[in-house]
Amino acid sequence: MAGVAVILALMGVGLLTSVLSGLEDKIAAAKGDEILGTEGDDTLTGGDGREFIQGLGGNDVLIGNGAADLLVGGDGADLIFGGAGDDHLQGEAGDDTLRGNDGADFLDGGAGDDKLSGFAGNDTLEGENGFDTIDGGTGDDLMRGGNNADAMSGGAGRDVMLGGTGDDTLLGEGDDDVMQGDAGRDLLLGGAGNDTISGYYDGTIDGVYEQRDTLDPDALRGEAGADTLIMGSGDRAAGEEGADLFASGVWVDPDNPPIVEDFVTDEDQIAVIVPIAMQDGAVDVLPGVAPGEQIVTFGGVAVAIVKTVSGVGLTSGDVILIGAENFV
Repeated sequence: MAGVAVILALMGVGLLTSVLSGLEDKIAAAKGDEILGTEGDDTLTGGDGREFIQGLGGNDVLIGNGAADLLVGGDGADLIFGGAGDDHLQGEAGDDTLRGNDGADFLDGGAGDDKLSGFAGNDTLEGENGFDTIDGGTGDDLMRGGNNADAMSGGAGRDVMLGGTGDDTLLGEGDDDVMQGDAGRDLLLGGAGNDTISGYYDGTIDGVYEQRDTLDPDALRGEAGADTLIMGSGDRAAGEEGADLFASGVWVDPDNPPIVEDFVTDEDQIAVIVPIAMQDGAVDVLPGVAPGEQIVTFGGVAVAIVKTVSGVGLTSGDVILIGAENFV
């Protein structure tokens, strides 16, 4: 029978006590130590110093406690707590749960369907492979979903949320967030704050534009605040509350342009983004096929379908043309 090992590492001196009953190892450290688990189910607890704690195999519980710790779960479904300090939490294989708590933490779920929670601090959270659930908590967080369909919540703070591949759901919640769905059929909800929302977009208003989302239409929702919604082919965008900017450009498929579902005259605007060399081209607003619809064209090619829900309808004065210095 495998015994229960209790290791107390005090100022670098190890004390080992073995008990021949029980099924798991419990390891505690008081100062900066390297703590290794077993191939079984371990509970590994750090002290006040900087620890490297690795669970190895089994379904482990890792607790960082004090300073900036490195906690690695290894194989199995692990539960990892960062504690105080700027911690690095790495789940690796298995369906892991990672909680950063205080500090500017880095959480990497690895393979498996993981649950990542940053809690307080400006955290970086990466789901990687699997169907991951990621919650930034308070603070200005950076979140990356990785492969498969991920669910992400920004919480309070100015967050950057990148969905990755797969059909993702991104909720910005509080403050001014930047949200990018990447590949897949994504749902992006900005929440409160002045958000920038895109199904698949890289670059800045003055820099390089790259828009490749031509296969998978996304649903973009600005919700409260003055939001910027950057649309790809087939996307459906609704600004909802606030004065919103809906951006399209020459990257979209003219046979499958994005649809603006709730344009408000004298409040919202349409932006058409083109390379600088094409900035002299003409923008027109034409009648649409369905009642209440209008088509925004650039150079005679459709870049957006607009449905007006308030006001007299879209005019060319509601459309601004933006030339990008570098266009990919």
